[in-house]
Amino acid sequence: MKRFLVAFAVTALFAGVAFAQEADIGYYANEIGLYITETPADAADSQLTIGGFGLYSAFLVVSNPVDAGTGVPIENVGGFELTMLLPASIQFNAVNYPAGVLDLNPNPEHFYCSGSIPVGGGLCTLAEVVFLNFGDLTPGGVRIVPFDAGPQSIPGHMAITDADRAFALSTAFPMSGSYDDPVMGINMAVVPTEDVSWGEVKSLFQ
Repeated sequence: MKRFLVAFAVTALFAGVAFAQEADIGYYANEIGLYITETPADAADSQLTIGGFGLYSAFLVVSNPVDAGTGVPIENVGGFELTMLLPASIQFNAVNYPAGVLDLNPNPEHFYCSGSIPVGGGLCTLAEVVFLNFGDLTPGGVRIVPFDAGPQSIPGHMAITDADRAFALSTAFPMSGSYDDPVMGINMAVVPTEDVSWGEVKSLFQ
């Protein structure tokens, strides 16, 4: 945990954009999803339709980020860590981060990132992910799970930090409700579900 926080503190750039309002897309705070737009409105925005060979973009977005220690909305996300698992029909082509964000892991599927990313309207775009498809139209799902290429800052969970509060750690959750369920459907719909095992913890962030 300390290594994660130190890395975030050293590389941070402060943006200073105020938290404006809550987003409607996440039922709970600190939910991370993958969407076809930076301003998702509902689960339909988590479906990516692939029609053949080409590049396709999606946006990794955290909704209503909150500092779990204080209950105060996060104005600038100081970093995040997770691993993204793709179906066989697509592969990574590029990952584009907001200005000043550094990914401390060289592999595209592992996000171990530091910086200072402003929150607007309850939403914060963590990265744009560009997928390459060779013409495979097989439906599949993209999952996000706890970072698995090194020590986890919060064992068993994804994490975000608050750039304005000493990079304090908070647990993050997949918008699907479970690490076993996809946060984005490739040529298929995604229906978010709530994992009852997280209910007590997540209710603190409502």
